[in-house]
Amino acid sequence: MDGALQAIGVLGRMQKIHVLVLYDRVRKVNGAPPMSWTLFSLTPLLFMLSWMAASWWFSLPLMTRPQKQLSQADKLNLWLQEWQLLSSRGMGLNTLSEIPDYKFFSRLALAGLRHARTYGKFPRELLWEWREGLNRESSFDKKQRELLWGSLFQFALFSVIIWLFIFMTGQQFIALGPKVLSLILFLHLAGFVSFSPLIIYFKNRTLKGLPEMLETLYVLKSLSQAGLSVTQVMQEAKLERLPQQLPLEQQNLALKLRDLIKIYQSQGAAVALEAKILVDEAWFLRTHLMQKLTTRLEAYKLLWLIVFFGSSYALFIVNLIGELLRAS
Repeated sequence: MDGALQAIGVLGRMQKIHVLVLYDRVRKVNGAPPMSWTLFSLTPLLFMLSWMAASWWFSLPLMTRPQKQLSQADKLNLWLQEWQLLSSRGMGLNTLSEIPDYKFFSRLALAGLRHARTYGKFPRELLWEWREGLNRESSFDKKQRELLWGSLFQFALFSVIIWLFIFMTGQQFIALGPKVLSLILFLHLAGFVSFSPLIIYFKNRTLKGLPEMLETLYVLKSLSQAGLSVTQVMQEAKLERLPQQLPLEQQNLALKLRDLIKIYQSQGAAVALEAKILVDEAWFLRTHLMQKLTTRLEAYKLLWLIVFFGSSYALFIVNLIGELLRAS
């Protein structure tokens, strides 16, 4: 870490010395302020840029996020907890509020609630399993949001520093042309706007079919264990949602799921144990794919910083030096 920080500091000092030498040649022509003031004003900016780059490189925390309102996953978790409390006290479920909407867990809760209101009971241990899966899925979403907002925050820091340099040089050296400024602005906006769709694209591509298989497994395990008929369980499973074309890493799980469905349809017996094994396997695969996705997106974040923000900074430096040379 010390070597990287020293390298960043050396690069900053080299850039500052080079610009100040050129500036000394045109200071009298442009009537700029003394060089000591320029050195004083540029040093904090160079220090901020060096700190920001080092913090990003070593993944140090850049800010403390404020507390947010409850997410849909948290609301659904509390809703399931309320259901558990009412069931433990032998109270009716009519007082339950509307089911919060969160992925397939909401549909699962709705199917279980219909069964509980129809037959007057529902296995409470299944609610614990739903809440456990809900917490797992919520943690994956939280990591994805942190990656997105952390990346956008780093993009914003780079953008602010670059525009501060542009403002300071426009005040003390020479202003850049509108074409260069427009190109820098375009690069920054393109970097901001394109990164979120990139995350969504690779998430859908990497996890294709896995949410649907998890939903089917939870339906098979929970509703068959709750005593629903094979026809009712298969209606809730909605097998038509399963994609036909799956990535290679999901194909083995999909094959096991289809075999389990055939056994359940032919024998009509509860498949809770077999489904539980596949649920655990699906969550293990989900964790592995999320780690793979995070590593890939970190690499793309570095690429975005270089292409959209590093290139704009290089464009600014090259044009600044060119303007100073022409003015001299």
